[in-house]
Amino acid sequence: MSTTKVPTAVRRLIDLYNIISRKQNSLYAEEVESFLHNTSDSSLRNKRWSLLNKNARKGLDFKVDRNRERRLFQDPIQFGPNELKETKYLFKDQSKFKKTKGVLPGLPVVEKSTSVYNADIESTISAYFDPSTSLSMHKSHQNSFKFYLQRLMGAPIMIIFKQKCDLLSQTSMDQWNQPYFEMRKRVSTENEKNKGQRLPPFELTKLTHPDTFSLALKSDTFMRRKGQNFEQLVKSQPWNEVEKVDDKLAIMLKQEQNVCILTRSDSHEVSKDDFALNTAIDETMQITKKSTFSSNIIDNFPYTLIFNRFYLLNLLNLDADVSSFESLWTTTELEIVGARLALHDPAVRSLLQTLATTVDLHHASSYEEILRLAKLAKPEETGSHGLNGVIQTLASNGLTNTTYNEATNALYLTKSK
Repeated sequence: MSTTKVPTAVRRLIDLYNIISRKQNSLYAEEVESFLHNTSDSSLRNKRWSLLNKNARKGLDFKVDRNRERRLFQDPIQFGPNELKETKYLFKDQSKFKKTKGVLPGLPVVEKSTSVYNADIESTISAYFDPSTSLSMHKSHQNSFKFYLQRLMGAPIMIIFKQKCDLLSQTSMDQWNQPYFEMRKRVSTENEKNKGQRLPPFELTKLTHPDTFSLALKSDTFMRRKGQNFEQLVKSQPWNEVEKVDDKLAIMLKQEQNVCILTRSDSHEVSKDDFALNTAIDETMQITKKSTFSSNIIDNFPYTLIFNRFYLLNLLNLDADVSSFESLWTTTELEIVGARLALHDPAVRSLLQTLATTVDLHHASSYEEILRLAKLAKPEETGSHGLNGVIQTLASNGLTNTTYNEATNALYLTKSK
């Protein structure tokens, strides 16, 4: 996590969470995993391959050979009587395959890096306190940025969901996100029904870098220049100009990224410099260092951190039946906070024009009027395979404020403040 602008108390709360959740969910798991990996057949085969190659190259290292299977059986080295020995007996040092203290020794000195679940939390909170104003050179950020741009150019409808999260709740300590898992399963089920289609109707992804998504929204116009590849466009991107772009969806996303510290007894907001808060963190940190089991440690901790996670549901194929849209998420804790309709998409534009009963969309796209017509229109009149229901559902969930992006090729739907 970036430590430059994230308040110390917030950073320490996340450190506390990482320590306790790791102990709670991964007790001894790293040693067990290491032992099983080192003694597995695949690991032993890899070590045998390494041994053969070092023998052939007289111990010199070399780059990974992608044709190693072909090389392995071409002019094999004759090992004589060693050919019949089990692979593990070819090694002089077998200590890594033997555990003198059993399969479950003490906790390892070197701990594994944070899990994906923990890393998602850290990136979400870091994006709130220290949002990126230009694209990081980090490969994962560049991949996320590229993915968002691809969806902005290709997805007819993008819908943003919010989930309010309690960092120290039991499900969070268990690193379990039931609402997300439920929605992901339903999306997968619906996509399975449309396997014969060119594209699946739905795509659900975690929006773990909301600041990078905001950069993509603001950069959309700049990145559509032709004649340059992605890397060239990123290097020549005028990030100072991008930062000044007044993108309403990016502004909405920033406003929804609330992070605060509350007392667990009465949900009263606490200052991040509160003396009692920092004292409680110090005391709990000391307890966690002395205790192996942490099930009741967090129960006695009087504070918690509240933050919002975000998810992106892309409707990729409007030729498919998307009438199941509402059933994907209505029984979960997820809340729709924004949407983007691509006006260049024929199905979206046709539906909006049908609902507004006019050719001039820019002068007749009052969303209240579209909502009224969407409720009255019958699916067979719009021929939209459930798309009319999507529009109606978005409006019924409060997305009645409309704006255009800077290029006026997309319609943003947000809640009125």
